[in-house]
Amino acid sequence: MLLEEVFEPAMLSLENFRLTENRAENLRLIEIERRSTEEPPPLNLHLDRLRSSRNVEDLLNTCAEVLEEIAGFDRVMIYKFHDDNHGEVVAEQGKRGR
Repeated sequence: MLLEEVFEPAMLSLENFRLTENRAENLRLIEIERRSTEEPPPLNLHLDRLRSSRNVEDLLNTCAEVLEEIAGFDRVMIYKFHDDNHGEVVAEQGKRGR
């Protein structure tokens, strides 16, 4: 199926959509998402926030915040895994993390 068959030609601008392709064996999944009209902050602002972290806990919380903002996830959890393979949440952002 062609994109023209799904969307009106006026909507078919690469600036309007983000396309992601995933392959597994003989399957191909193409995700088409409308781009947000909001511009994300420049990466430098995120890096500055990470660099200004005062300790590991602050750094991990900031990483979760930045990942939530950049990726647009509803929830981000950062785990620490122990020698016995159990994990604990060490930072969280999102619906339950705020």
